[in-house]
Amino acid sequence: MSKLKSKTIKDLIPIFGQKIESQDGVNARDLWCFLEVKDKFANWIQRSIKKNDFVEGIDYVRFPDSGSERRIGSEHKIEYYVSLDMAKHLGMLQSTQKGKEIRNYFLDCEKIAKAAIENAFRQRERQITKEWKQAREDGKVPRRTTTDALQEFEKYAEEQGSQNAHWYYKAGTCLVYNACVDGGWKEVQRRMKEMGKENGRDVLTMEELMRVWRLELDCLPHTVTEIKGKKEEYHIGFNLLKEKMMQYGEIIRRHDRLLN
Repeated sequence: MSKLKSKTIKDLIPIFGQKIESQDGVNARDLWCFLEVKDKFANWIQRSIKKNDFVEGIDYVRFPDSGSERRIGSEHKIEYYVSLDMAKHLGMLQSTQKGKEIRNYFLDCEKIAKAAIENAFRQRERQITKEWKQAREDGKVPRRTTTDALQEFEKYAEEQGSQNAHWYYKAGTCLVYNACVDGGWKEVQRRMKEMGKENGRDVLTMEELMRVWRLELDCLPHTVTEIKGKKEEYHIGFNLLKEKMMQYGEIIRRHDRLLN
């Protein structure tokens, strides 16, 4: 691990007021000194630019203008300002003790950033799990209402002479998934098998749970009541139930898309 206490690369390399492509500029001569490069500055900076295909005006500028010179003592020297990204790149490639420090520093930064991301992910995952469990629990109320409604429809079909009235309970449940989940009941079955779950609700996402909650609370029971009130034949009534549930499911999906 790096012994450097600096928290950012700006603590390692002096930053001056120049801007390169909206980034802070680093005086390349100070970087050269910081890295304890043995080669002459001019040779080092020109070789670095050529070797790494850095582009003037994007990765670096010559100060005060491209190609201009200023007199320092008895020598003419061109000052280079490099972008912070270029400074990092040069620092990490430099085979000096300072270059090693910079590489270790960035390895430390990477570990810290990775740990922070993983921690944030775990916190978010815990929050999502908590919210999902609450939604799953809240969904039990409309589910009971739906169960009662489907059992009423089953009895209604049986009273009209249906020999397979028990089929409508399961069929009604499948309609809920078909209306609220992409891929419908088949997709729910696939997830149940993959995740080892026996209840289809346990494999739904938060968004899907909320769709089911709304459909079962607002649409299905009211439609069954409407069918019985009109004294529709049970097979016609079930087709009406299917039609209304699919329509309502599409309305919910559109609403979700608008919110997202």
